[in-house]
Formats: sequence, C-alpha cells, structure tokens
Amino acid sequence: MTVSLNDLIVGPVQPANGVDTISLDFYLEDEDWIEVYKTGSETALVLTTDYTVSGVGTATGSITLTTAANGTDYYSVYLKVPAERSSDMQVRGGFRSGPFNTELDRLWQRIQYLDTAILRALRIGKTSNAPGPMVTETAAGRAGKFLAFSEDGADLSFTSAADAQLVTFPPSITDNAIIRANGTSGDAYQAGQAVEDDSGNWTIAAALTTGGNVNGRDMAADGTKLDYLTVTQAVDLDAIETRVNALDASVILMGAWDASAGTFPGGGAAQAGESWLVSVAGTVDGAAFSINDRIIAIVDNASTATYAANWIKADYSDVVSSVAGETGAISKAALLAALNVEDGADVTDSANVTAAGALMATGGETTGPIWQKHGTFHRVIVGTPNSGVYYSSGNQTGAIEIKFPTGIIQAWVMMTVDIGQLTTNAHSVLRISGYIWQAPGGTAWSGVSVTNETGDPVRDLAVRFGDDGTTHVIWIGELAAAWYHPTVVVRDVTFTDAYFDPAVDYANGWTVGLQATAFGTVGITDTENLPFAKGLSYGGSTKLVAATGGATLTGNLATTSVSFGSTALDAYEEGTFTPVYSDGTNNASAYTTQAGFYTLIGDICKFNIRIAPSNIGSVSGSLQIKGLPFAAKNTSNYYSGIAVHWANNLAITAGQAVTGYIQLNQSVIYMHLWDATTGTTALTSTEWPVNGALILSGEYKIS
Repeated sequence: MTVSLNDLIVGPVQPANGVDTISLDFYLEDEDWIEVYKTGSETALVLTTDYTVSGVGTATGSITLTTAANGTDYYSVYLKVPAERSSDMQVRGGFRSGPFNTELDRLWQRIQYLDTAILRALRIGKTSNAPGPMVTETAAGRAGKFLAFSEDGADLSFTSAADAQLVTFPPSITDNAIIRANGTSGDAYQAGQAVEDDSGNWTIAAALTTGGNVNGRDMAADGTKLDYLTVTQAVDLDAIETRVNALDASVILMGAWDASAGTFPGGGAAQAGESWLVSVAGTVDGAAFSINDRIIAIVDNASTATYAANWIKADYSDVVSSVAGETGAISKAALLAALNVEDGADVTDSANVTAAGALMATGGETTGPIWQKHGTFHRVIVGTPNSGVYYSSGNQTGAIEIKFPTGIIQAWVMMTVDIGQLTTNAHSVLRISGYIWQAPGGTAWSGVSVTNETGDPVRDLAVRFGDDGTTHVIWIGELAAAWYHPTVVVRDVTFTDAYFDPAVDYANGWTVGLQATAFGTVGITDTENLPFAKGLSYGGSTKLVAATGGATLTGNLATTSVSFGSTALDAYEEGTFTPVYSDGTNNASAYTTQAGFYTLIGDICKFNIRIAPSNIGSVSGSLQIKGLPFAAKNTSNYYSGIAVHWANNLAITAGQAVTGYIQLNQSVIYMHLWDATTGTTALTSTEWPVNGALILSGEYKIS
C-alpha cells in the first residue's frame, strides 16, 4: 500500500440534523487508532459507546454515531497511529515485503500525524528570527512569573512582574485585585473592583453589567426570567429535584400490544410505569387479557415470560364508554335531557316517565319500548302496546282492525297477534311482518308475510295491509266474519330501520277493534294463511288451506303423505342445505363453517345459516349467499329480509350492521350493510373478508 498525502483529519464537520455517518478519507488499519471529538470537549468520544467504525482495512471507511447529529455540533476525526513498532524483520532468509511495507505505512502515517499536530501548535513565522532557548528554571524559580518574550523579541524566558518591560503595576495595587487600565494614555494600570481571595472567593464592589453572554448564557434575558420567581421562604432545590425525578415512575402509555403473541411487551427492557393497551385478546403465563385492558410494568426490565412480580393488569374491558349517547363527564342536567326525564321525577309514576319511553305498568313492570341503536340503525321493541288488547263478550261481527300510532314512516314491522274465542280449536296465532316505506295514502306496504302458526281449522284468515288516510292499518279476516267472545292481543312488536323519528311514541296510540263497515285503502292482501292444526287439505294451488270437516292427520309429518283425490300433501319438511359465499359468478372454495338448516311449513321456509369462508378464491365486489333450499315467491315487491345475530372478523365500522334480503324468484340472499344515513349499500368482499363469519336466520314464501 502507498501512503497518499493526507493530514489524517476529517473535520471539523457539522452533520445535518438526524445524520449519523461521517466518511473517512484516509486508510484505516485499526479501529482503535481513531479519535473522535465533539464541539466543546477535548475528551475523545468512546468507541462502541458513542460511535462505531466500519471499513477497517480500506481508505473509504466511516464512523456511525450512536446518537445522530443535531445539526449544531461539529465533529473532528483523527487517525493516531501508535508510536510503536509491532514487527521485527527477520535476520536471514527470503525478504518478505509485506511486514516491511506495513511498518513503513505506519511510520509515514505517524509522521503525517505529527506534522498535523505541529501545524496546530503555536509557531514562529517563517520570516521571523527564532527566539533563543528558554532559561531553565526550577519549579520554585518559575513560581509567580510570566512566560514572556524579551523586549526585542529575541528571547523567551520566565520574567517577574518587576522586570517585565510591557506591564507596569502601581505600588498601591490592592492585594488579589483584578488589574485594569486606569483610563489614561500610556501603560498605566490600577486595581479593579473585583477581588479574589486566596480561597478563590470573589467580591465585586459595584454592579456587574454584561454586554454579551457569560458562559454561553444571555445574562440579561436570564435575569428577566429570574425576576418572575417569587420565593417567600427557604426552598430545598434538591427536594424539588427528587420529586421531579419521581415523575419517571408515572404510568406512560407505550402503544398497543397483541396478547395473542404469547409474550409480554417491551422485549425484556420495559421499565416500571410503562404500559400498553391490549389490541388483541390472549393469555400469557396464565393471565388472560381482553381488548382495551392495560398491562403495566411494575419493575425495570420486566420479564417477557413471567407475570408475577413483573406486571399488573388494569381491567378496562367493561368500561362504560357512553350513557344514553353522552360521553365524558356527564352532568345531571345532560343525563336528564338525554333520557327526556324531568328533574325529580318519580320513576314509579308512569306520567313522569312516559316521554322517556319507559311506561310503567301496575306493580312497576315496564311495558314501554326498548330502544336499540347501532350507528344510524335503530330497533324499537314493544312488548304489548298500550291499547293493544281488545275483548268483547257475546257474538261479534267484523274484521279485526289494528291501527298503528301516527307518524311511523319507513320501518320494518314484525308482530304477533293472538286471536281467541270461546270455541273449541278456535284460537289462532298470526306472525305478521312487512315494510312501511311511506306515509299513509296509497301503497305504503311492501314485503309482507303472514304465518298462522296454530289456527282455526275452518277459517282462512286473509290479512290486508293499508291505511285509513291517517295511520297505517292491518285488517285480519272479512267484514262479515263472526266471532264468539273474541279476544285479540297484539304483542312482541319490533320496528327496525335507520329512519326513525324520536318524536313518535311507539308504545301508545294503538287501536284494536272490529271493523264491520268498510276497509280503508288496502295496498296488499295476503290470503291462504295456513293454519297448522287439523283438517288440512290441498286447495287447488301450491298453498295449503283449511277445509271444513277435514281429515285428521297422524304420524310423522316429515315422512307421511296424505292424498285427497289424486293430489299428494307434504305439509311439513325439515332438512339441511349448503350455503355458498359468492359474488354471483365466483364462489369461495373452502370454508371453516358451512351449514344451513330449514323448516318448510306449507309455503313458508324458515332457515338458519352459519357460514365462514377460509378461501374466497376470486370472489370480489358485492356479496351473495346462494344455495337456499327453495326459490322465493315471484310476486312484485314480495321481498323478505334476514336477521344477523352474530358476526366475527368483519372489516366494518363500529355501529354499522349487516342485513340482507331474499331476491324474488331466486334462492339467493343479497347481502347489504347499514353504513349511511340514506340507507344500505351492498356488503363487499372487503367488508366480509376471508375468515369472516356470520350467524343469520330468516323466513320467506316459496314459489
């Protein structure tokens, strides 16, 4: 190797803020020969602690600072070859140039180092005469003297103050005083106002005024800050420092932690007071963690595997995030306003809590509506509405008339109507559902469904959906229908939609009675509502109707066939089917769970599904669930919906809800999402991704 001309110094350089690398421009044989200095210190930085070296054995090496530069400090890097010889040339034998070259390289680099050191020393100019040698003195002889040049500059010697030609001290100078010019022409000096005693203590006789910084501090600015301090008693600053240092033990949130990873956070370096928020539930060393829990280190360098004596869990999994829609510090006035309850209201007095929808029945039992809200999606459940019961003695005539409260617009309605008479086998239970999509007046109903779960064996209870011009109405039976001691109970009413008016009183304003004169405006009439009691016959179409004096059917309905003439009767069927996750063209190829169950009662198919795809293949965009056991009824606007009871691993926003409807004349569920105030949008494969799971159910009329 040749040794190029080089001063063996890099710097001073000022790296930009955040930069941690300084390049070297000389050959480096050993990283220990590097010395690095930072602004303001003559003490070299420490290898591996303050910096590391790379590129040893090259002339293109670099150092990497442990702490990146701040953009202000300067750094200087020196190569200091040791003043030693590490190899001895062999006395005889072949000449080996390698060790010899190495020693020469080190020698020249040492010479370059010394040359650089000489250049940085105080020297006499090249055109000046060199001074004579300094007079040799003992330590005692040098004490109290100046190192100075002679008057003609020819010699350098130790000179006493009395002999110095350049400085004259007046005989009256104060002992230990700082000298200063006396303000006159010439070389006269006098004692200053600052005095240092033999113990190093300073006394200043007058005010101290600074025109700049002292030890890097702006004394005027700092003095202004000190003027803001007011101390009326003795203050122990050490005690204050102790209290401030104690703040290091406070709880500090470090970030999120996945408890399913199986190890505690911090990598073994967690310090006491550092905490993490649990983002994924899991169990580590027997300690179970739920989402939103906190885990806090109680010792420094807390273990990653051991819970006891290292960690403590703060259980936040059941923290109440809001009350009646109110969050944060909730005042009494805000809570009462949110609940719509007057201050001081007696909760046993129904008059005081009616507006809050918590109607109190006799004995304190609530019959008012239960409100549920998921984002913009609402559900109101009314057990039995006030005035939702009708009874009359004797023989009565007319269709059962059920009038809804006024103001209901856009809501799915599901309800049960019990109809009883003092006649054997005359009790009927109707499960009625439909969608109210506009105000009274015209075809305000769609997607209706009626199921007669038990029934009068000789009566086909037609159900009409419409309005009387003021409110929505359902009529059951005919205007001339005869009843004996009739009792009608409306119960288990559920309204579901995103368009609810909080001003509507869903528990009050109902009217139940008989209508023998005329129906109002009828939008949809649902007939042949099957009673599954006894006396069943096949009614000339695909629906079963009751027949007067019908035959008695015994045995297993799932396997028994009864013939009336040449027509076979299959009144009841149970079975399974395979639901398919699909976009209409592509289907999922594998599933964790794929199960479907159905019950067919007449032309009503009730089903339950649990489905979780594990490989969705090419499925993308809007989602469907295909494979229902039967095609839906093909009647205009005769849609049926589904109810989603449980979901997991979806990618939707909190407050949104999954829903869907069954397409007419198809065995397909079109999946949707309540994600906007305007209604639903199609549920996509991004929102229901691979490993997402649903449990849902529904019912619909078949073709």
